[in-house]
Parts: sequence; C-alpha cells; structure tokens
Amino acid sequence: MRALTGATAGLDDLLGSRAAGELVERLAAAPGWDARFRVLDDVLARRMRPEGWRELRPEQRPDGPATRGWRRIQETAGRLTMAALAAELGVGRRRLESGFQREIGLSPKTVARVARFQRAAQVLGSPAGTFGEAAACGFADQPHFNREVRAMSGVTPSELRAFLQYADRLSD
Repeated sequence: MRALTGATAGLDDLLGSRAAGELVERLAAAPGWDARFRVLDDVLARRMRPEGWRELRPEQRPDGPATRGWRRIQETAGRLTMAALAAELGVGRRRLESGFQREIGLSPKTVARVARFQRAAQVLGSPAGTFGEAAACGFADQPHFNREVRAMSGVTPSELRAFLQYADRLSD
C-alpha cells in the first residue's frame, strides 16, 4: 500500500483484469451513487476478510493490529488518540505506525484525520446538518474545522456543504 500512496494505478493493476472487469460491470449496473458505494464496500470488505487472503504470500497478508486499528478509527470517526488506540490493540505506537504504513499506506493519524473529515462531510451533506455539528466531529474548534475542510477538499465549509447538498439532489 505504501507504494500506492499518492500514486495513480489502473484498476487492472490493483485487482487483476477479470476482477476489474466484473467491478466495472457491477458499478455500471448500479442505479445511483449510493448503490455504487455499496458495491465498492462489498468488494473491499470481501478482499479484507481472512478467506480472501489465501492467495497472498505471508508477508502480503494484512497486519492484525493495523486492520483492527483501521476499523476502530472508522467506528469512532477518528476521535481516538493514537496512544489510546495502541493501548486498546495491545501494541506499541511504533508497531501500530509501521503496520498502518505497510497495510494502508498512511499513518494512523492521517487515517483519523480523513475519518473526521468524512464524518463532517456526512453532516454537512445532510439537509439538517449544521456547521456547528460538523465542527463537533472531532475538531478542536471552528478555525480548526475550517482549516481541515480547506486542506482536505480545497474549498470552504460553505462551498463544500453547497456541493454535497447539490450532488445529493442529482443522485435522487
């Protein structure tokens, strides 16, 4: 995964031509964006299950703490400290960091940052979501929220909210 971070790779290179072709067909047949994301979730979840690892060499198999850590970060929307996460998983911070770099290609802090942004974007995309609720998704304060939204999306929180709500209407 480290080799893929920040790079562009063809779907055939990542999944193999047969699996890539099947995925493209399933995505094309999906009726909207929500269905397409469910297809992707299904494909990725199957690849992460232990029975999908049989064809991998031992050094290619997922790292237990990194995989469990990624799940915990997603469950908490990035609100765990890395020290708390390492303690919960029963590993040291260095072990957690190296597992994340090898398996995910990002540090656990970066994964948590993305998870917080995703949760805030979910709130902003909701018609009833407010900027205050979005900022409460693990950001220290409103300026921190504003900086992170700009850094992660390249737009202001207001622009992101407008885009998400407009895009949501397009998929209806």
